[in-house]
Amino acid sequence: MLDIHGVFLYTDLMTKHKNLNLKNYFICDNENLSVTYIKRCENFLRQLNYISKQNDKKRLHNNIKNNK
Repeated sequence: MLDIHGVFLYTDLMTKHKNLNLKNYFICDNENLSVTYIKRCENFLRQLNYISKQNDKKRLHNNIKNNK
């Protein structure tokens, strides 16, 4: 589940990838989709996951720092 930071992160990435619609990636079978479309979707999801993990690390570091 995305928190408020994840929602903003998602919208920021989607503005960079304006023509990318993820609906078919989740609904259709991969064999019915083009290879380039699948690669673009997977790349987008990897970027989203990587950036969200980086933000989580920063938040955890800041929480530890503030608790001291």
